Amino acid sequence: HEVVKEVFKGNKETAKEMFLKNFQAPGHVPILVGRSLKVRKGHTELSLALAKLAKLLPSTVIVEMLDKGISLCVSKAAKIAESLRTVLIEGNELIEALGDLDV
Repeated sequence: HEVVKEVFKGNKETAKEMFLKNFQAPGHVPILVGRSLKVRKGHTELSLALAKLAKLLPSTVIVEMLDKGISLCVSKAAKIAESLRTVLIEGNELIEALGDLDV
């Protein structure tokens, strides 16, 4: 990252200015505990269901995509997914695909 490069060059003030100019929202990595989809259909539960469906350990990392401090709309998220050559799965699509499976 460019900010880190500036720090290593000894340009701490430049790095600080770059960081403050580009940083948009506070980041954090909380530990989330999910419940069954029968109890709650939130992002955490959906990510765990997807992992279980893929026969992976139910341990995931999720992010919230923001746009000027508010949640990014689905159409913009879809464009980002396309540019990254990945897929965008909406919660209702996953719930429908799971049917009656209790994952």
